Amino acid sequence: MIAILLSTYNGDKYLREQLDSLFHQTHDYFNLYVRDDGSTDNTINIIKEYQNIYQNIYFFNDRRLLSSQLREQLQNISHKTKQQQQKTQTKNKKLPKPHLPTNHNNENHTAS
Repeated sequence: MIAILLSTYNGDKYLREQLDSLFHQTHDYFNLYVRDDGSTDNTINIIKEYQNIYQNIYFFNDRRLLSSQLREQLQNISHKTKQQQQKTQTKNKKLPKPHLPTNHNNENHTAS
């Protein structure tokens, strides 16, 4: 799982293009965490619109959100991401290794 952190401020001019680019990538196993810094344009409405379409957008719009609370949220995200990576690594370790055929015809031969 990948965590993408996006900070916004009056970015409605390019925000749709940026979000469309993220959601049209071949790797779609990610969460998007958006923190707005008091936008007065259409930025917040765009984020909410995309949030209704995509379930992996988490929007922080509380200007009173203390840095310690945000840090705690990010630590929780990091912990969940590490757990998912460990599960993936454990799953990959259990896969059988492929058997590669050996070629005995070319052993210890030198060109003449």
